[in-house]
Amino acid sequence: STSIIIFGLPLTFRDADLTNLIPPTDSTLSPTSASIIMDKQSGVSKGFGFMNYDSEETAKSALNFLQCECELTKSSREITCKFSITQRAHSPTPNYYLGCKKNTDRSA
Repeated sequence: STSIIIFGLPLTFRDADLTNLIPPTDSTLSPTSASIIMDKQSGVSKGFGFMNYDSEETAKSALNFLQCECELTKSSREITCKFSITQRAHSPTPNYYLGCKKNTDRSA
């Protein structure tokens, strides 16, 4: 996957804050896009967002950085970073990650 989803972000976070999790000194890990998922009615962050990359290799390096070296993810707040099968939130966003749908058809 070339998309990373990050849960547990501060509710004050905006897209630029998400991009700034990667230090500007390491431009090779900068995402092609980053977006915080916002509540449409209140305009407040839902506490998660996506970072998208051009290649899987770069996404893997960025995920490793976010999990091991990022100051925010090393803080006391519980931040979870993992690969996402989607590059954006589902519509409408149900306030939790839907992830991979399992095949529930048992007729086979």
